[in-house]
Amino acid sequence: MTYAGLFGPSEESRVVQIKSVRFHSNESLFGVFTVEDESGESFVAVGVMPQPDVGEWYRIRGRWQEHQRFGRQFRISAAEPADPQGAEGLIALLGSGRIKGVGKTTARRIVDHFGDRTIEVLDTEPDRLMEVEGIGRTKAAAIRQSWEDFRSEQGQAWTSLLYLVKRGIPYNLAHKIYQHYEGRTLQVIKDNPYRLIEDVSGIGFVRADAIARQMGMEEDSPQRMEAAMVHVLQDSAESSGHVYLPASELFSRTVQLLERTSQSEIRFPEDRFEELLTRLEQRGQVVLEHPDSPGSSAGTALRVYLRRLYVAERVVAQRIAAISASESPIDDPGEDSVTTMITEKLGLRADPQQIKAIRTALSSRISIITGGPGTGKTTIIRAIVTYALEAGLEVNLAAPTGRAAKRLSESTGQEASTIHRLLQYNPATGFMRNGDNPLLCDILIVDEVSMVDIGLMRRLMEAVLDEAIVVLVGDHNQLPSVGPGAVLRDLIDSGRIPVVKLVRIFRQAAESFIVKSAHAVLSGAGVRTGQGSSGDFGWVVLDEAQDVADRVVRLVTKELPNYYGFSPNDIQVLTPMNRGLLGTEGLNRSLQQAINPNSPFIGDDDKNVWRQGDRVIQLKNNYDLEIFNGDIGIIVDVDKIRSRLHIRFDDKMIERPLSDMGEMKLAYAISIHKSQGSEFPAVVIPLHTQHWVMLRRNLLYTAITRARKVAFLVGPHRAVRRAVTNSSDVMRYTSLDEQIRREIPPEVTLPDD
Repeated sequence: MTYAGLFGPSEESRVVQIKSVRFHSNESLFGVFTVEDESGESFVAVGVMPQPDVGEWYRIRGRWQEHQRFGRQFRISAAEPADPQGAEGLIALLGSGRIKGVGKTTARRIVDHFGDRTIEVLDTEPDRLMEVEGIGRTKAAAIRQSWEDFRSEQGQAWTSLLYLVKRGIPYNLAHKIYQHYEGRTLQVIKDNPYRLIEDVSGIGFVRADAIARQMGMEEDSPQRMEAAMVHVLQDSAESSGHVYLPASELFSRTVQLLERTSQSEIRFPEDRFEELLTRLEQRGQVVLEHPDSPGSSAGTALRVYLRRLYVAERVVAQRIAAISASESPIDDPGEDSVTTMITEKLGLRADPQQIKAIRTALSSRISIITGGPGTGKTTIIRAIVTYALEAGLEVNLAAPTGRAAKRLSESTGQEASTIHRLLQYNPATGFMRNGDNPLLCDILIVDEVSMVDIGLMRRLMEAVLDEAIVVLVGDHNQLPSVGPGAVLRDLIDSGRIPVVKLVRIFRQAAESFIVKSAHAVLSGAGVRTGQGSSGDFGWVVLDEAQDVADRVVRLVTKELPNYYGFSPNDIQVLTPMNRGLLGTEGLNRSLQQAINPNSPFIGDDDKNVWRQGDRVIQLKNNYDLEIFNGDIGIIVDVDKIRSRLHIRFDDKMIERPLSDMGEMKLAYAISIHKSQGSEFPAVVIPLHTQHWVMLRRNLLYTAITRARKVAFLVGPHRAVRRAVTNSSDVMRYTSLDEQIRREIPPEVTLPDD
């Protein structure tokens, strides 16, 4: 690649080594770098280039400028990888492991022999390698081939990266695309850029569509329309939790998407929609379930599933049927036995409803225990574990999140893990525990099942032995999972699984105004404010959004710390939405400025500044680092020179480059959805008419039940009244309950509670 003739006479070229990355934006690709040229001169270079690593060499072109604040800088107009300069740079490249047959010792011999002409010899006269001590004909041929492969890949990679970056793809995504396709990158994208949507996470329809448009693809091309249909299905699963869409709704949503993203007027007639839908089905991307399918009710509209979600529901239903049909390893322990265990082993008073739940769990192959705060779910789990261990049975305890697993472990005194860790998930190989390598336990207890989506439930059920007892525990009144499906609801609604619904609130919990208020909201009665021996609940009534935002900040930084002795880090703000003054984005900026304004920081603008001491939340599962969606950590160190952050998640310390912080956001305020499975000493809940479309009973209920000691609402009567009285759930298109009824005849069910 050459830039000859593209620049004016005032520009110059330098070959430099990156000494530090002071700043780099993956969106704009603008960076500030400390570099050193061949002569050893060190200077600051600024400009647009894909993110380099410290130690790499580049040829940069540009001109000198005098910055009013930062002084003399080299403004980069173009950059490309360059061969390393100097003996040590050459040795580092050849001995890096990228050239097969060359270690550090051989690399030094090659460089000592050829000196500054090493690269030239490798490129043009590789047979001369035999002049070097220890390199014979066979080894020289192997090194030559490896060097040619390296040079080819180096050129392909850079060409591909620049091609993608120039089409608006951030460098980190461009790099991910190249890692997936490697040398086929440009050909794949030119053939069908919409393949990116399915093959590379982080590439959606809009971005792929922009690339396709730049390449001249017609807006009514079959590839574009099929991609739009698949995108609508994927987006509905990710944003709304649907497992399928009725065909008519898929059609209307696809038309809306195409019209919104097209530059010219296009038509998408229904007959063409049906044709393309059939093609997607034939390629195995979707599954069509017709009204006359077994188990579908008469008049049911044609359903369109993403294949993986259809398979997930079918597998869960089939595994539940297989487990239900197996013989239980435990006989019903009887009321007297369970009562004795609760009173003598746990030192608690036995309750008839708890006794029934324990007996049902131990004598059923699979069962569900559900109830709100204070109804004794934890006691039941402890009793089951105690009984099983005394009987010499192996018990596995799991929960969807690290925080929920930690609470489960603390309450039972037994090891509990996340579902992913229990199933030994490996990013390279997937779930190591599966049907071929099942969990070797007699009883599996899973807490917080309302958070489990259909994909994870499939993997869990695949790994359970037919002979094991499965106990699913959760609160069916909480929000459904962030991912697709409504697993707990559908399991209960199937009518094929024994369910015990706990309703009695025990004395100690009843003394908490948090528990009282949660149940009052659940019944539609309103909220209950007051101070109790086990928890306080307050409500600051304010109408104006700005007043609500200001009071939230005061509660977190001054009022609750002064009155209760909390640290601001003990207090979690939970809000219904992400955008707006009272969303996570607006509140996090205000809270960061109020709580942590002066610590060392790194970032590219006011919206993305990370400070030492900031609280952050992980937004997606990262299996390499074993940090998961919803995990909350603290930034303990900011490394400006290397453009990296050190973050502590509970007892785990991780290092993250600034370029990867798109997986995280500030967590002084988080969404109520993200708080599921977590518990905090105190929560502050802004609720306003700005959140109108989100205000539902289960949302407020979920937020209140995240508090352990103190909960405060802040907002107007109208918003709270809307949340309390709006008991309608956001409808999800799922069919797990139907799938279970197909697999299990009604006569094998046990009576529902």
